[in-house]
Amino acid sequence: MHHEINCNRELVSFGDKDLKIGHCILNETIRCTKLSAVIVVIFSDNFCKSGYCLQEFDIAFRVGKPIVLMLKGDVDIKNAPQAIKDLFYTYVRIVWRLNDDGEYELMTN
Repeated sequence: MHHEINCNRELVSFGDKDLKIGHCILNETIRCTKLSAVIVVIFSDNFCKSGYCLQEFDIAFRVGKPIVLMLKGDVDIKNAPQAIKDLFYTYVRIVWRLNDDGEYELMTN
């Protein structure tokens, strides 16, 4: 079933197209985060190694936006900051797992 949302604004924001060129990236990240209804974090081991990704998460967390963790494959949660661990163990998360056919499936757990 296909549903269309009748809306005159973009519903998904990406830094590549929504950050204003020439402006401070931190201020632009804060601005876009405040305009968002929810933040979806594509969580991976590399996410935990990226200072920029962790900063984006921290901004969303401090601004008080709902955060949905989406994991692709197995992620070692031990390397995550405590705030991410708390979300991981407390709230619903979405997981992409490889099935027996070698394709990713979405599931919640």
